[in-house]
Amino acid sequence: ELPEEVRVVESISEDGKPKKKKIRTRVIKKVKGDKQEVTKIETVEEDDKVPETTVTVEEVPYNEEKPEEIQELPEEVRVVESISEDGKPKKKKIRTRVIKKVKGDKQEVTKIETVEEDDKVPETTVTVEEVPYEEEKPEEIQELPEEVRVIESISEDGKPKKKKIRTRVIKK
Repeated sequence: ELPEEVRVVESISEDGKPKKKKIRTRVIKKVKGDKQEVTKIETVEEDDKVPETTVTVEEVPYNEEKPEEIQELPEEVRVVESISEDGKPKKKKIRTRVIKKVKGDKQEVTKIETVEEDDKVPETTVTVEEVPYEEEKPEEIQELPEEVRVIESISEDGKPKKKKIRTRVIKK
C-alpha cells in the first residue's frame, strides 16, 4: 500500500465564489503469481456536495524488478612529484573513483578523475562507459591440510633442540 496522496484544487466559480476540490488517492498493489493487481481508490470532495468515491481494479502482468547492483571501488590516490624547468618541485595529485552499475546484461562504469596541481584549480573528468556484463566467477581456492614437521637435533652444548616446521599449501 502506497501512502495516500491528497491534492487540493482551488478554483473560482462563475458567480465569483472560491471553490475547493479535494482529491484523495490511495493505491494498493498486490502480487498474485505472475500478475499484479493494482487497486486505485479515489475520493473527490467538493464544497456543498457529497464525497464521491471511485474504485478501479486493474490487473497487469508482473515482472519482478531486480534492484540495480551498484559497486563502488575504493578511491585511488596517486601523487606525482616532478621538478619544473625553473627547478621548483611540482606536486600533482590524481584521485580516481570507479562506480560500477549493472543494468540487465550491460554494465555501466563511471570513472571520476580529479587532478589537483599546486597553483591550479582542481580539474574533474567524468567518463561513463557501457560494456557488456559478464558475471565474475570467484576464483576457486583450495587449501590443503597443514603439515607439521618436528626436527629434533642436539646442539653444540649437548642439549636437545626441537625445531617445528609448519607448512600450509593454498592452491588457486
